[in-house]
Amino acid sequence: SFNNFKQALEDMSDYLVTIRTKNNNGIWISVKKKSTNITYDYFGNESSWNTADGESFEMEVDFQDFINRNDSVNNKRELSAFLANISKETTGGWQYPVDSSALYGAYCNWGLYYVKELGYDSMDKGAYSDASVDYPAVDTVGYYGRGPIQLSWNYNYGQFSKFLFNDKNILLENPDTIAQDGVLAFKSAIWFWMMPQCPKPSCHQVMHNLWQPKEDTYIAGKM
Repeated sequence: SFNNFKQALEDMSDYLVTIRTKNNNGIWISVKKKSTNITYDYFGNESSWNTADGESFEMEVDFQDFINRNDSVNNKRELSAFLANISKETTGGWQYPVDSSALYGAYCNWGLYYVKELGYDSMDKGAYSDASVDYPAVDTVGYYGRGPIQLSWNYNYGQFSKFLFNDKNILLENPDTIAQDGVLAFKSAIWFWMMPQCPKPSCHQVMHNLWQPKEDTYIAGKM
């Protein structure tokens, strides 16, 4: 719902991510909740980063900037792109109308319709499970798409859970929570949109011209 989206926007604006890199030798990502000043490691840690060699670079990802920077044109551009992507992931209309009066393919009548990826349910244990050391899959659940952006794979559920709760196991053990909680579902979509994953920039950075496709752009932190 729109109210869930607005609540997710408000909650996620409290998160500030700091990404520190040393060429290809070290990375340390921390998360800060601005309202409480609570800070925790998201990936890597300070001690291993300090012992790495190379010149250091730092960048911040402020989740308050989602469709909220000082360029109104790019804010509209970002919102349009975000809505287009989540609509593509979760709408219907290509098979049959949502009701007998709707026309075939009338996507606006469907809105954000499917909470889970079509063809999967709670019986599909092990779906989208990867042999990840950092975010090991639980064999009693499946990590198929859920939420507006259809979050998939155990390593994405684990990373989002670590980001939001400072505990990777919450969503690794209970991925269906995203399908059951509309605010959490939108938070997962905003996280995936805003968070760069090396070597990929975030969608947010691309929408606001904060990233240019040059060699080592991400590693150098020159967004």
